[in-house]
Amino acid sequence: MGLGFKTDRGKGGKIKLAISNPAFEFWFLLHFEYTCTLFSNCDDVIRVLAKHLPDYKKNSAGFTLLLEKSELAISNSAKVLAEMSKTDADKYPNPSTHVHLLVQTLLESSKPSWEK
Repeated sequence: MGLGFKTDRGKGGKIKLAISNPAFEFWFLLHFEYTCTLFSNCDDVIRVLAKHLPDYKKNSAGFTLLLEKSELAISNSAKVLAEMSKTDADKYPNPSTHVHLLVQTLLESSKPSWEK
């Protein structure tokens, strides 16, 4: 199922979207486990996420814990995209997230120049 999003050109460059399908919480879930399970909606993802973050409420994640696990989430996200691209031609298949690309860019840009 396509999400109907479009990558467009902004002033002087290409806009890149950090899409999570079916919900941003899928990115959070990848901090704890790898999964290619099809989720119907955000609530389905939150039910699984609650095994790892029992007190999770939308818009109030435990960012310190997530930050500590960001490398695992990046790895899991890349694996999900690779796996889903084998079976789903959709650019944003369910499940998938491109947030790891944004996070990698932010982490790289925050490094001191001598570490780049």
